[in-house]
Amino acid sequence: MPLTIPFNRLLLALPSILTLLLGGCATPYKGIQEPAPASWLGSSGVNKNLDSLHIYEGIKKIGDPLIEYGFEHKRTGLVKKTVQTKTAYGSDLIIKAGYQAYAVNLPIARVNYYSKNNSGVELGHDPVEWCIILKDGATGIEETPVLYCLLWESSKDSHYMKSYSSYMYYPSISGESSGMRGPVPEIIEQEIDFGLTFKKQFKIHSIDDNAVRLAWTETDGEKTKRYRTQDIVRYKWDKYGQTSVKDRYASFTITKIDRKSVKVVLNKPLQ
Repeated sequence: MPLTIPFNRLLLALPSILTLLLGGCATPYKGIQEPAPASWLGSSGVNKNLDSLHIYEGIKKIGDPLIEYGFEHKRTGLVKKTVQTKTAYGSDLIIKAGYQAYAVNLPIARVNYYSKNNSGVELGHDPVEWCIILKDGATGIEETPVLYCLLWESSKDSHYMKSYSSYMYYPSISGESSGMRGPVPEIIEQEIDFGLTFKKQFKIHSIDDNAVRLAWTETDGEKTKRYRTQDIVRYKWDKYGQTSVKDRYASFTITKIDRKSVKVVLNKPLQ
């Protein structure tokens, strides 16, 4: 029997339905509307601590690192004053004073815009993005943190893009120019102790009868950045069940033991 809804109830529900539909529409990125200030220009990314470089040999399993080293973010800071806006679904998005932030550069997030407009990066403008860790969640009262990265538009507006990963120290966002427009929070730059140990790792992703797959990722000691397709490299076994791997830091010979483990022999470090 088909479900029917009384017309008067449908009318009462219509405002809520419209709010949900309208609130769920992302706002397209407008691009750089005015030059960015010094706090949105300059260096970004991470500093490698190659003094901590460690290379592993022996019997290794899926998920084990072959190479790892520490790193830290080049530019960090704190949000000076609380700002509030809305998510793409119309719910509160609160960035509190004191939230931690770090600078990255995400040109892929702007590629669609710049490919259609002769502005922005093509004219030499390439501001950093500030990624802010909302430790109390989007509404400010949640237990699970979320990460938002802000793209510069103007002194009044920035473009908010949510990272879809539980790892807070490298954003995982769409390459599409989507998200929501919101106010520009002031970031007070200073060194931040995140209370974590950051490491880049070259790990065993998977093993099968034809090949071993290795990938670079990173960890904060508690959570690990999820793999992207472009991070994973396939090394095919030869007729002896071996393969040679040459990375920027070391050269290995890897021998298959079974579908869960391999034997790793270091040929020579390259640093």
